[in-house]
Amino acid sequence: MNCKIKKYYCKESKCRNTISYSNFKYGKRRCAVCAQQNRHKDPKKSGGYIDGRYIIKHYCIKCNNEISYPTWKYGLKMCSSCSHKGKKYNRTKSSSYIDGRCLKQYYCKICGNKICLQIALYGKGKCNRCKPIGKDHPNYIDNLDRDYPLNFRNSLKELIRNRDNRKCQLCGCPEIECDRKLLVHYINYNKYNLFKNNLISLCNSCHMKINFNRDYWYAYFRKILEEVYNEKE
Repeated sequence: MNCKIKKYYCKESKCRNTISYSNFKYGKRRCAVCAQQNRHKDPKKSGGYIDGRYIIKHYCIKCNNEISYPTWKYGLKMCSSCSHKGKKYNRTKSSSYIDGRCLKQYYCKICGNKICLQIALYGKGKCNRCKPIGKDHPNYIDNLDRDYPLNFRNSLKELIRNRDNRKCQLCGCPEIECDRKLLVHYINYNKYNLFKNNLISLCNSCHMKINFNRDYWYAYFRKILEEVYNEKE
């Protein structure tokens, strides 16, 4: 049995938008677009109409820009730009004011530069310049060689990228969709081992992930090269 659901349409002649049953049964039988247009034509037909206070236009006492009725009735009778001109912000009147903690100035423990409330209360109380660096940093690696060999050139990098079809070998993201060229990673983390079976293409996001748990990633990428390219160590 074919059962068709009955549809209801806006009563405006030029509009054929569908409306709900409740709107058709108990409402004005207009769609949202036509109801908004009709409300602007005759504001007295609006459900919020009282005595015409919202029909009358009100203007800023300084620049004559149009303002809303609540601003004119209960506010400063000025637009937002004029109300802030030449006025110093009083933080004690803010809705988020608690006990003056935002008014207090906080300074770095080392250099004395200003820092924000969050760093002072929940951080280590140090500015960006005084954060732990070098051996004090939790990710510091002893005896890490940061110099690259001279043979690690762009021609070798392009050769590895073309071998990997210009795709990240971890997430599969193509180089076109990345914000930069694919990075060439040393599988055994030895920068002086420039053999092809020790190099693989990775995007910047994946390259940052593999700085931790190095034994796992070494075995993972060795398996990829052996299965896909038959390149053994």
